[in-house]
Amino acid sequence: MNASVTMACAIATLTLTLCGFGVVLAARTARLKRIAHRSTIIGGAILFLCFLPALARERHWNTLDLLFIVPMSLFIFWTHIRFSTWCDQCRRSVNNMSHPFQRMRNCPHCGALLPRPL
Repeated sequence: MNASVTMACAIATLTLTLCGFGVVLAARTARLKRIAHRSTIIGGAILFLCFLPALARERHWNTLDLLFIVPMSLFIFWTHIRFSTWCDQCRRSVNNMSHPFQRMRNCPHCGALLPRPL
C-alpha cells in the first residue's frame, strides 16, 4: 500500500474528529452533544479500522499485532462512549473514570440527575 493512501486516511480521520468535536462544542442541548459525540467516536472508529490494514502493510505488522490492536482500539472507543455523558441541566461534560463500575447519579457540577448511559 502506498503512503499517500495512509496519509489520506489519517487526514480523513482527523477531519472527522475535529468537525465532530466542533459540533459537540457548538451544540446547544446535552442531547445534541451526546448524539454528536457518539457519532464522532463511531465514525472515527470505522475510519480507523478501515485505515488499519493499510497501516499494517506499510509498517509490516503481522497478524498477531492486529489481534492485539483491533480489540484494544474497540475497547478504547467503547469506554470513551460509555463513560462520557453530558448533564441535561448545565450541559457540561461528565466523565465517570474514577468509578467505572458505578454509575454516577448526579452531576458533579450542578447536582442534577444524570441520564442513563448506553
